[in-house]
Amino acid sequence: MKILLIPFFIVSFFTAAKAAIMEKCSYETDDLWIKIINLCEEGEMSCDKMVYIGLNKKTGDYITLGGKSVISKSNYSFLYYEFINNDTKYLVKRDNFLEVWNNGKVILSKELKSCY
Repeated sequence: MKILLIPFFIVSFFTAAKAAIMEKCSYETDDLWIKIINLCEEGEMSCDKMVYIGLNKKTGDYITLGGKSVISKSNYSFLYYEFINNDTKYLVKRDNFLEVWNNGKVILSKELKSCY
């Protein structure tokens, strides 16, 4: 018999994820709340420690993904946040659009409203 031990902080993070998104989201659509969390030090232009929490308003289902911020190499301006889940890529763009890509094709494109 195998016993799976999950560190408390991991359980706490996922349990708190659903509550945290409802406290203060970053973006929303008619059917989604999205929270973007930057875990890098303040002032870093590019960050590979980003967290995406997406909550479906209708079902209560949520997804938590790790990702990164992507900046322009020419002028170092922010372009988008990128989060990957297997073959699916979530892009939160600077012009407040969510694009979801699967196998190289856009399967969802939604305008986001800020909700800070």
